[in-house]
Amino acid sequence: MFFIELGLQDAEISGIRQTCGHLSFRTQVTKIFLSWSNPRLEVSLQQIVMAMNSHGLDSTSMMTELEQIHTEDNIIPQGTGIPEYHLQRIPEPKEVETIATFVDTSYFNLFLELGLEPHIIARFEMDHKHSGVKTLFIELLNIWIKESGDKATINSLLMAMKECNMDVHAVTQELSEVLLDDIPYEENTYL
Repeated sequence: MFFIELGLQDAEISGIRQTCGHLSFRTQVTKIFLSWSNPRLEVSLQQIVMAMNSHGLDSTSMMTELEQIHTEDNIIPQGTGIPEYHLQRIPEPKEVETIATFVDTSYFNLFLELGLEPHIIARFEMDHKHSGVKTLFIELLNIWIKESGDKATINSLLMAMKECNMDVHAVTQELSEVLLDDIPYEENTYL
């Protein structure tokens, strides 16, 4: 009813839900929002708040969340097992492959969080339809690294995964093991 209040047709909403049924609910909602905002030139947060209020949905928590986005510290907490200097660098191919293992059905939102445009994600989905999801995730991570340059850090990737409720703890554990494997044996024995 919320999306109908915003002006979408029930058939359009159902079509997106059916097409994206294998993705997380959050991603389905994101795709419905994109469908709502795409053909409209004038979309606003106020329209969303009004639709929420007319259906008894609490918009204050959403507004609080939006305000916190600009004030939060964007550093993964210490204790992850990954030294700060590793967090601030671009992931290497071995690390990209490790991280891709932990990307889940919220991947669409993850890559939006990282700054990729929806049409780029959709193009890669089509190009990698038959090659497997891990390959898709690796390719999307590589395009993100290419487009973002020095801003494509392990930390920014982990923060985006955290925002999408992915298992950041498991990723950091696996990454710390990968990093330890790369340290020469003599140095590793002193850790």
